[in-house]
Amino acid sequence: MNAELVKIELKVNGKKVCKYVAPSMRLADFLREELHLIGTKKAVMQENAELVLF
Repeated sequence: MNAELVKIELKVNGKKVCKYVAPSMRLADFLREELHLIGTKKAVMQENAELVLF
């Protein structure tokens, strides 16, 4: 096990998930990249208070 990774445990869609990830990984990225739940949306607020989804 890599010392730079942290263990996370959560339940997604009724299934228990246990993985080691980088501490900087965002939840949305984890769901999309590790669990292939591509319907997960990421959003950012721009300076003009406009919400941008990607």
